[in-house]
Amino acid sequence: MLPVLQWPEDGNNLRNPRQMSLSCLGGAFLFMVEMKNKLLLLFLLFCVACSDMGTNPKEEEIPETVSYKNDIQPLLNSGCVNCHGNQGQLSLATYAKTMKGGKSGKVVIPKNSAGSLLIKKLKGEASGQRMPPKPQSPWADIKIELVTKWINAGAEDN
Repeated sequence: MLPVLQWPEDGNNLRNPRQMSLSCLGGAFLFMVEMKNKLLLLFLLFCVACSDMGTNPKEEEIPETVSYKNDIQPLLNSGCVNCHGNQGQLSLATYAKTMKGGKSGKVVIPKNSAGSLLIKKLKGEASGQRMPPKPQSPWADIKIELVTKWINAGAEDN
């Protein structure tokens, strides 16, 4: 015959599951919730620490077909139109105004990016000030390559 385990009935025996108080279970529950919160916080801190938070530059690709509307005009709007908007000698606010040029003549020569004043100014190879002027940062090579590809493809209003 197997021996029967007898739990002492002293009223406060935590080893006896029949005598565990609800406050003890409540404490264990609160402990688990607190640990869960700490683990969640630790996990979130780990995720933030491992994230590049958008500071790691993604490899940008030049699309096969460069669109004036989707690719070129947004670049001009963000980096040129502040000074070369509707006032002044050169306006890059619209396709027609960009193609018209300014006081120095045409800035875009379709299918000839090497001869286009826009590319020369962006690269700092033309006489006078490079564009955009200091204290603004020069355009990234990928942006200049995008405009170059658009010009070499015929500088269409697409």
